Amino acid sequence: MQILVFDAADLPGDECLRKERWIDSLASSYVRLRADAKPNVPFRGQLEIMQLEATAVGRIRGTVQTIARTEADVAAENTDNAVLLLNTGKEQMLVEQKNKSIVCTPGEAVLIEQCAPSLIAAGANQFCNFVAVQMPRQHLGRHARRIEDRFLIPISGSALALTRAYVDTLLDNSNSLQGDVVRFAPSHMAELIAAAAAPGTMCEDGSAANSRALVRLRAIKADIRDNIGAKDLSIAAIAVRHRLNARYVQRLFEAEATTFSEFTLTERLMRAHKLLVEAPYQHLKVSEIAYSSGFSDLSYFNRAFRRRFGKTPSDVRNDRE
Repeated sequence: MQILVFDAADLPGDECLRKERWIDSLASSYVRLRADAKPNVPFRGQLEIMQLEATAVGRIRGTVQTIARTEADVAAENTDNAVLLLNTGKEQMLVEQKNKSIVCTPGEAVLIEQCAPSLIAAGANQFCNFVAVQMPRQHLGRHARRIEDRFLIPISGSALALTRAYVDTLLDNSNSLQGDVVRFAPSHMAELIAAAAAPGTMCEDGSAANSRALVRLRAIKADIRDNIGAKDLSIAAIAVRHRLNARYVQRLFEAEATTFSEFTLTERLMRAHKLLVEAPYQHLKVSEIAYSSGFSDLSYFNRAFRRRFGKTPSDVRNDRE
């Protein structure tokens, strides 16, 4: 299993140039993180990433004082991943998201959302040093009920220690991992993180997810995306097309800690954002984009868009220009 390593020490040029190149690599389309180096100290930076299907594990170490994920980064990736941040340093680590700040002491962790801006700040006298595990929110939702209630809450305990040992084993032995280990690692980590973050709420059969329900939900999501501009898109219409009960359709979404309405709104907003920033659609008015994305109320569209992206549709379009 290949592991990607971005080490500033391996980059050409003097220290200043290596620092710039490493920070640029962190902000690339692959990880989309914005780093701010510590001043007045020799620069060090190392990023290790292993991709396991939809799950990724990694380490970041270096003389970095903050690492941020911006609104633009969130909009560009359009993911609904959950991210476990584990403080492997020797000082406290501050994590901020959605106007809430959490202090992680050494060995503690916190769950954050990848679909919202965030900030990680290392201790004043310590290098940045943490492990990150990201995976689709739905994967955690299969193993713990109401996993969204566990975001931005400090995590500790034996299950977290097992999670760290598992991640270290993967990263330190990437060249010798056998196929079965790689195949089952995402599920193992989801179970461990669910046990660490939400003890006592584990689903009874989390490891044997209802494959039929997952297939149905996947088909329903595809149907929603294909018809996202339709004004009559509703849970009742979807249920009829898929020959299901509307309440059952709602339960499928609830199993992933969301609702039909929330998913549909997110898809409509992401479509509108795409049309606003891509060159082929610059001739369209904001109102035309809103209506073609399924919104019938322009004022509601503007409010929802700003709540999601922190900017008005016009601001997003002007930023591109």
